[in-house]
Parts: sequence; C-alpha cells; structure tokens
Amino acid sequence: PVLRPAGSVQLTAVQDSCARTRSLCMNRPIASSLLLAVAVAVNHDCPHQANGCGGTAEERAEEARRRARLVSLDAPWNEVREAVVDACGLQVQQSTSHCFQDFNHVDCCTMDSTRQHETNEASRVAGMHAVNYLGSHIVDASISERGPGGSWCTCQISSPEDVCHRQFGARTAFKLVWCRGTGFAALLDDYANVLSHGKPTSARGEPPAMGGARAREQSWRVLDESKNASWASRWRAACDEVQYGAKAEAAEAEAAVALAATRSMDTRTGAPVWFKTQYGDRRKARDASERRTESERTSAEPEPSSGARTETTLCVTVM
Repeated sequence: PVLRPAGSVQLTAVQDSCARTRSLCMNRPIASSLLLAVAVAVNHDCPHQANGCGGTAEERAEEARRRARLVSLDAPWNEVREAVVDACGLQVQQSTSHCFQDFNHVDCCTMDSTRQHETNEASRVAGMHAVNYLGSHIVDASISERGPGGSWCTCQISSPEDVCHRQFGARTAFKLVWCRGTGFAALLDDYANVLSHGKPTSARGEPPAMGGARAREQSWRVLDESKNASWASRWRAACDEVQYGAKAEAAEAEAAVALAATRSMDTRTGAPVWFKTQYGDRRKARDASERRTESERTSAEPEPSSGARTETTLCVTVM
C-alpha cells in the first residue's frame, strides 16, 4: 500500500510551486517535518515518493514497452540504439545523441506532464547535479503522439534511487542493461521483466559508442553493486535468464539436430538418408549401365574356334 503521511500533500504543493517558479526556489529551504514525511513515505517501487510512482505517464510507458518488445537487439548497434530511442518516445536528434550511448543514460523514463520540469533540488539523487534541470529538453525531444507527458533517457546512477524514480517520481518504462558487462544486451521493464534481448554488432569498435566495453562494465556495476539488494537480485536473475537461457536453448537445438541426423543415417553405408534418397536412383542406374556395358562387351568378343591355339597357364610343380 502507498503511505500518505501528514505533510506529503503539502510537500507536493511546494514542489509543484517550485517547478513553476524555478528561479525563486533555488535556495528555498523545505521544512524538516516535510523532509521527514518523505523519508517515512518510502515506497519500494518508487523510492522516497510519497504517492508511489504517481509521476508515471502510464499510457506513454505502455506504448514504450510495446515498442521495446519489437526492437531486435541482434543488429548493428547504430540501428539498435536509434530503435531504442524511438521506442522510448524520443526523437533521434542532437539532444538525444547521448541516449543509451554510455554507461549511465540507459533508463527510458516516461513522466507525467506535471513532473517534466522537476529538478534534483528536493530529490537529491546521489551523484547527480544539484539542479539537473531537464524540462526544456524533455518537451523538445518527446514524440507527442506517443501519449500524454514526456520521455527522457535519464541517468541510472544510484539505481533504484535514481533520477526517474526520485526526481520525476516515475517508473522506468524500460532500462537498457548490458548483462554482466558483456556484449549481451537486454531491455527490462521496472520489474526486470525481459522485453527484448540480443547481442548488437558494430563495425566500428564495441558498443556503446561512448566507452565500449568499459562503459558496459561500469553500467553493470551500477546495478550489481546497488545498495538495494532486492532490485540488484532482480537484474541479475533477468540477465541469467536471457544469457544462460539463450545458451541452453541453442545447445538443445544443436542436440536435437544432431539426434535427428543420427536417426537419419543409413545403418549399412553410414551415409545420411538424404544422401541415399537423393543419389540412390542414380547409383542404381549407374550400376545397371555398367552391367549392361560389360554384358555387351562380353557378347561382342568372338569365341575361339576348335582349331585355334589356346594358350593356357600350367601350374608346374618342380621336383
């Protein structure tokens, strides 16, 4: 259940007011009682949000997940990244050129229109800029046809107490995860359900473009070393499922093919049945032709006459 302690409504009002008049709120202190209310109202699905993940643009998030399921990650990285950016509800343009391209900007966050201009002044996400104002970028880059609200590729640092969950009070529609720092990628929703997975390729260095293998390792470290053990276990389990599950499926398929091939062997010749089927008639025809040719050659040879000298080979025993 979502906890709503006294003061949480007041805090929301203060935050909304600051969002509208940001220049007047840069140094506005928030009463300690209200900060206490936030601390008490921890929702495990949306850390430190008094109303849970009420800042989520649900329609937009659902559309993002639907499109993420259609993204093939077994493709050239530049195509994969652009498809992921589009699935998130963002335009592929200069302002989104960093999205899903480094170790950090890997969360597709879909936030309600009332939350688009929230800053980090109240949420205080560890490791982030004190203000981290993204509102104008969100409005400019979001594809409006994907539903109310906006989208952005937010930073995953400090996950799950990250920018999407704390600054915007929203769920991530999906997250790009480089499983265990390898080249195997997965798109996971906020509950670590697998939407898509695969291994992107690249003709120019290893993906992602900003950091390559090192970025993948750093990205996984953020999740693997999360202070929230339950969320960290979610991500590990999801990656184990797709990584080792995919390997197991491939091994099973290979074993099935080998078994089918074994069962299809001709026990007499050891040749595959397809070989026997395809070439059996030819072989029969060739053998018949050879027998016919031999028969014709033999019948064409003249029989020796009674008076002809016949050479014989004698077996002589020397005494």
